[in-house]
Amino acid sequence: MKFQALFFIVFLLHLNSCSDADVQHELIIGCPTDEVAQTKENAAVLLLGKWEWIKTFYTNRASGNYVETSYSSGKQIFFEFKTDKVIITENNVVTEERYEIIVDEVGTAMAEQQLKINFTTTAGELREISLLRVSASGQCLTLINSYDDAGGDLNFQKVN
Repeated sequence: MKFQALFFIVFLLHLNSCSDADVQHELIIGCPTDEVAQTKENAAVLLLGKWEWIKTFYTNRASGNYVETSYSSGKQIFFEFKTDKVIITENNVVTEERYEIIVDEVGTAMAEQQLKINFTTTAGELREISLLRVSASGQCLTLINSYDDAGGDLNFQKVN
């Protein structure tokens, strides 16, 4: 009986050690996009499908870093990329936009290029331009909007 009581106490202490911060940390790790699609054509193929938002990482020189997750914000966001449109579902509210992947020449000396994605409303108004990072595995997506110190970098994971 003493052993069962001791086991129960240890079990309760273990449950308490799994804090909200631990859960939050696991969500912050996210989905890496170290090796990314290099061409517009490859990125377009890998982008097709449904993606679940994991986190948005905000960085600001004045106020520091902040991470928002579905856990911290209460938001559930999905992007479903079709050939020429994206269906965005945020907390069961559905909107549709057009998107276009473009190649942006970064440096002329080394002929470096980066991929960007333009989102436009159905009325044809440019809503957002993001740097596009889709992993070579096709499982992780990052839309980088922090290049102007005002936006956040959105991370998504492919829904199977």
